[in-house]
Amino acid sequence: ISLIFYFSDDQDEKKRIIWKLNLKSTRRAIRLLCKDTELWKSNFSKSKVLLIFNLQVLNVGFFLWGAILQPSISSYLLYIFVANLTTYTIYYGSMKISHEEKITYPPMIYAPFAMAFWVSGIYFFANPPYSSGGTPAQSRNYNKE
Repeated sequence: ISLIFYFSDDQDEKKRIIWKLNLKSTRRAIRLLCKDTELWKSNFSKSKVLLIFNLQVLNVGFFLWGAILQPSISSYLLYIFVANLTTYTIYYGSMKISHEEKITYPPMIYAPFAMAFWVSGIYFFANPPYSSGGTPAQSRNYNKE
């Protein structure tokens, strides 16, 4: 289904098809991929396929990791969001560089600051300064020290 969203031509408002997750839409997606290849081949590029493949592998990996380890929901959703955002940022940054587009000064100034705050934020999120594993009495004793 991801391939359909990326490669279908939605420029004509009259031809726009509303996609639902059901058997009819699945058949339509298979028909579009197998028979009506001219509709999406004009939009086809190796970089888009690579992006979609990487995102699918990443998200399936997160799905399996969440199913096996069952982390807290806030951490789980944050990791998925950050990983997808990082993947898209790397993709669009590399496309900008490969197509030799001009990178203006504000992004070059803000990018190192963003990376520094991002890395420090991930560090403190992964290693919180508190522990919720003890009893309230143990916590009071640690606070006195």
